[in-house]
Amino acid sequence: MKRIFVITMAVFLTSVVSACGGSDENTKDSKPVNTLTTKTETPVSREDSTKTEMEPVIEEIPLDAQRDFYIKTTKPEIDHIVDEFDFIWETLWTYTFQSVTDGKITSSEAWKKLDTAKKRYDLIYQQTGELPTDGLDKELKKKLGSFQVEIEDAIAFRLEAIKKAKKMFDKGEFPASEVNDIQDIVDQSGDYFLQGILYLTDIENTLGIEN
Repeated sequence: MKRIFVITMAVFLTSVVSACGGSDENTKDSKPVNTLTTKTETPVSREDSTKTEMEPVIEEIPLDAQRDFYIKTTKPEIDHIVDEFDFIWETLWTYTFQSVTDGKITSSEAWKKLDTAKKRYDLIYQQTGELPTDGLDKELKKKLGSFQVEIEDAIAFRLEAIKKAKKMFDKGEFPASEVNDIQDIVDQSGDYFLQGILYLTDIENTLGIEN
C-alpha cells in the first residue's frame, strides 16, 4: 500500500514539475511582439532631401529686365570709363609730349601733368572693378568680368608707361631705348583696350543694344 502511495506521489510531483516547466516556456513563447513600426527614411531619400535643400533655385532674369538694368545702371559707368581712358591720354599724355617737343612747357611741368594722369587712371581702374552687375544673369556677368579684366590691364600698362616717362622727365634725359620701351608698353595697352571693347560689343549685342 505504501509503495503504491509513493509511486502515486512521484507521478504527481513529476506531473506538477512538468506542468510548471511547460507553463514557463509557454509564457516565453507567448511574449507579445512589439508591432509598433517606426517611420524611417532610406539613405537615398535622406540624401535627396538634403540635396534639394542645399541647391539654390536659380531664377532666370528676363532679357528685357537685364537690358533695362544695363542701360540705366551699368552702361553709364562703362561709358565714363571708356571716355576717360581716351581723354586722359589725349590731354595729359599726348599733349604733354607735344608741348615739351614744342618748348611750350618744361620737364618739371610735364612731370606734374603725367602725375595728374596717373591719379586719374588710378581712379578709373578702381571704378572698372566696381561695375554694378546685380541685374545681369550668370553668362552676362562672366562677359562683363572679361571686359573688366581687359580694361584693367590696359590701364595698368598705361600707368607703367607714365611711371617710366616721369622718370625720364625727372632726369631730363630721353634715351631712345627708353622711349622705344615706353612705346611698346603703350601699344600693349591699346591691344588690351581693344579686346575689352570686343567683349563690350558682345554684351550689348546679346542685350539687343545698337552700337
